[in-house]
Amino acid sequence: MAKFDYLKAKKTATGLIDKFGQDGTFTTPSLNGGIDPATGDPVASSVITKNGLVTPVLSYKEQEINGSNIKGGDGFVYFAGDTLPVIGDNITINAETWRVILVTNITSVNNIIVFTKVQLRK
Repeated sequence: MAKFDYLKAKKTATGLIDKFGQDGTFTTPSLNGGIDPATGDPVASSVITKNGLVTPVLSYKEQEINGSNIKGGDGFVYFAGDTLPVIGDNITINAETWRVILVTNITSVNNIIVFTKVQLRK
């Protein structure tokens, strides 16, 4: 029996995200400050960035909105990148800042992340 090729599926998903998406950066604000890597001087706060490709913000179907997990106005993007966003990260798309509510990886039985769906809220 032929096995499903998850690496090919990941390549296809990444290609579609690249074709219809754009470069995007999720940021994680830090509460503890950090060190400026250019100068080595301490700074009041630092930001962790996660770069990759994101699709345009997509809308949930009306029947998916339950007022609890998914609220009216929520959206989602598909993301392809080496470092995954986490809940609480922010991203600005089309001059609107969104907060990450949920990150869902579609993963193969061999632990290959085929694609990542990121739920967003303003």
